[in-house]
Amino acid sequence: MQESEPDFAMVVNCLAEQNQRSVLALDTYETFGLMDTWLRHLNENSLASGERVLFLPRWLDRATGEIPSAAVGACFLDIKRTYMELRPGLRRIYTAVIDWNTFEPILFPLGFAPLEKFNVTISGITYHTLMNDFGPSSIDGWLAKLIGTELGVASADTRETRPSNGIGIADGRQLLTVLFTDIVGSTEKALKYGDRKWQNLLDRHHALVRLELARFQGQEVDTAGDGFFATFDKAVNTIECASIVSQAVGVLGIKIRCGLHLGECEVTADAVRGITVHIGARVASKAKAGEVLVSITVKEAVAGSEICFANRGAYELKGKPGKWNLYAVKH
Repeated sequence: MQESEPDFAMVVNCLAEQNQRSVLALDTYETFGLMDTWLRHLNENSLASGERVLFLPRWLDRATGEIPSAAVGACFLDIKRTYMELRPGLRRIYTAVIDWNTFEPILFPLGFAPLEKFNVTISGITYHTLMNDFGPSSIDGWLAKLIGTELGVASADTRETRPSNGIGIADGRQLLTVLFTDIVGSTEKALKYGDRKWQNLLDRHHALVRLELARFQGQEVDTAGDGFFATFDKAVNTIECASIVSQAVGVLGIKIRCGLHLGECEVTADAVRGITVHIGARVASKAKAGEVLVSITVKEAVAGSEICFANRGAYELKGKPGKWNLYAVKH
């Protein structure tokens, strides 16, 4: 950065690793407020050993009201250089903007999602917290997804229809975690917005969900209207994906419900079928707005992880015998 642009803070204000954090250049009151908030989110959503986090407390020009400019472009380049140097250990980036509407078209396609619960208001100014979680494949996988999206092709690491984890069962049966999502109040919103605005919102919703599916190695099976049906080899990836999507869609002015179940599925070249699929759909139907609801099999599969759940009690699932204990993921 040039000295003539004092309203830019350093690009790398904090580089953190789980259980070992070093803080650099904390030179503003705003920075301390943002850092405290991001550390709280990090403590609530911890990383695996060796994964790193990049904090960008202040990197947009206040004097111009965060209007995209050559100076902001130069700042983006510095940020890109930094996180390219930190791969493959870099897992997450936290940053903040004042005018999210201005920067949404730029940052949303790159994978940044708003964390509304972690916004910070200082001296009457609201700083909107954004996070980009690159997923287990770090920067290289994220870049592959972006390039694949721009070219309209699948990236090399997502071209397999079903990533193998050694659990495949003969006759096309596989142990999978299924995810169902649904926009809450979609009919009312469609009537309120009109066809064109509603379709635009759906397009943005679909793009956001697909970005996270790719990031967490999920496989889109079907998209019916405003809902998604996807499968994952790992239950923990399913939960992380659903949780991030559930928070990220808030910027679109909508809420979704998510349902997860783990069990054997009959997998063919063009479909995923079986009782597990039906149960997953029923679990989703019981979820509240903004809730990620899971069955007992999903909860037990991630035992020992740091994911926490709230017991939502026992439910009858349409067409399924007995009652099923369901659990909501705690964010």
